[in-house]
Amino acid sequence: MIMTQRWNTLAHVIAFLALVSAFGCTSSRAEFPKGTYSAASASEEQWEAVFADQSRFRVTRNGKAGVEGQYVSTAKRIVFSNEKGPEACGNETGTYKSKRNGETLTLKAVEEPCAGRRNVMQRLIARK
Repeated sequence: MIMTQRWNTLAHVIAFLALVSAFGCTSSRAEFPKGTYSAASASEEQWEAVFADQSRFRVTRNGKAGVEGQYVSTAKRIVFSNEKGPEACGNETGTYKSKRNGETLTLKAVEEPCAGRRNVMQRLIARK
């Protein structure tokens, strides 16, 4: 029984280290630029993305709820998971490269099965 618990603990440690390695987590979450960002679409819709404390995000379209969820980030990558909202994509996660240039945040999809989230997140988003 004790040996099984040790193997389970070891398996969890290895899985965590693999995740850290995959994301290159030499930097912390705190480096991701939290705040409110906006983008206008060609159809003049106004999108707003809020990256808040406790790794929470919220996207609105023309002031109405779009999707809410959690994110995990490093200085150069971010992974989104939706939780609720009319534009949520179920349990699908999306991975993006992130780059900040002054007050502009650029996200480029690395692996994203959710077309709606990709459509919003890949816009150049300027900090409000």
